[in-house]
Amino acid sequence: MENLLNHKTAIITGASRGIGLATAKLFAKEGANVILTALHQSELDAVVKEVADAGGRAIGLVADSADPQAPGMVFAKAIETFGQVT
Repeated sequence: MENLLNHKTAIITGASRGIGLATAKLFAKEGANVILTALHQSELDAVVKEVADAGGRAIGLVADSADPQAPGMVFAKAIETFGQVT
């Protein structure tokens, strides 16, 4: 059976813990490329490693959702890395 999110790219905020972390793991398991955002790079690095060790593709970006410039930066990096956000 094909993974539900193959060839998709997802941006997940708050990805270093709680619901965001669980969502990141599930999306990666289902085949999505995941762009993970949170406030602390060390926590993001741990999640990126966990996703990669399980065979997924992820990048972690420090971004504050309250910062009006954050979405543009996150989308630009997502497109640069994975070529799409779908």
